[in-house]
Amino acid sequence: MLVSSRGYEAVEATRCAEAARRYGGDRSAGRSRVDEYRELLEVTFAAPSDVHQLIVFAYVQLLEWKPGQVVDELAGETLEDLGNRFVVEYTSQ
Repeated sequence: MLVSSRGYEAVEATRCAEAARRYGGDRSAGRSRVDEYRELLEVTFAAPSDVHQLIVFAYVQLLEWKPGQVVDELAGETLEDLGNRFVVEYTSQ
């Protein structure tokens, strides 16, 4: 589905407001950090982002790589190989 730039901005604004509401630090609902983390991943990967942006996000945020390290070590890899490598590295932690 093609979304106009104005429509995309509205989707992003709504998603950001929802994430701020969810992750504002209020744990009064009894949610654990694991639940919050799982939900954050679901929101992130359900967003209308390009695959390469999500893969870089995963390496930087979840594997704690530096952005330059991602570029230096992974620039020549296919998206499929990047995804597979990420899964192996993430599950081995």
